[in-house]
Amino acid sequence: METTLLRKVKPETLEGLLSAINNVIDEIREAVPSKEEQLRDEAYTTCLMMNYDIIQALRWHELKKQEGKKIAG
Repeated sequence: METTLLRKVKPETLEGLLSAINNVIDEIREAVPSKEEQLRDEAYTTCLMMNYDIIQALRWHELKKQEGKKIAG
């Protein structure tokens, strides 16, 4: 996984951001049911990419936490 500044953000903050972006994506999907139209919109695709990046950062945090448990255990 590529290094990102999102790794420096607390998981709790990332979870809040993920929730907000998911709400935006859901509202766009409700307002514009056409997947083709959704994917042509730059803001929508930016939200999808940000959603993915946040999930990857949360995954990284979880892996680091698991590594710490293995070392301590």
